Amino acid sequence: MEQNTQAPIAIVTNEAGFVSASMAINKTVDKKYVKVGDVQYFVPTLAAFGIDAKVESISEDDGLPVYADEKHDWLFSAICAKVALKVRSLLEPQSVTFKDGASAPADFAALMAEGKRGGAGQYMAMMSELRKAFAAYIDTLGKSAATKKVVCDAFANPEGVALASEDMRGKFAVYFNGFIEACENAELLERGQKHLEKLLAACEAGMPDDF
Repeated sequence: MEQNTQAPIAIVTNEAGFVSASMAINKTVDKKYVKVGDVQYFVPTLAAFGIDAKVESISEDDGLPVYADEKHDWLFSAICAKVALKVRSLLEPQSVTFKDGASAPADFAALMAEGKRGGAGQYMAMMSELRKAFAAYIDTLGKSAATKKVVCDAFANPEGVALASEDMRGKFAVYFNGFIEACENAELLERGQKHLEKLLAACEAGMPDDF
């Protein structure tokens, strides 16, 4: 009996094991999303972390690998979300141009480089500023007061977002990503990166299979 053996899919990476990808950047014009362009960046594959995982295909949307095992693919999706957020924080507001001296991280040293962190007081002040900026962004969308309250409450509560339905998490993700792309305060995005990462990861989460 003839066996159907599929050749492994080749992934082109740099020396650090990062694969090149493309991400669309949008901005808000008259309460609608308008594409600014695409930015090229790099994402570490699971192999770069020492994880042996089979690649099923290459996504036509962003050029990134799709892993055969759903657990591996979920992990890679979380990595992609984290890297994409960092890349957005390095771009000029609503632009595909990197800020002066910045570029897409192409290895782990650049990817994991972080600025100085403040104490609890500075964190609370940052969160207050971040929440005000998000609320101001929602105001530009012309949403009802009820919708604004729901999304603003969700913005402050990643744990609650993770427990929402898949449909709701998808809607929250649109608001969160829209804010990140529209926010002109790149310094605030950088300071609030950890919180924004938690929100985007929560949008990818869900109830466990045995709940």
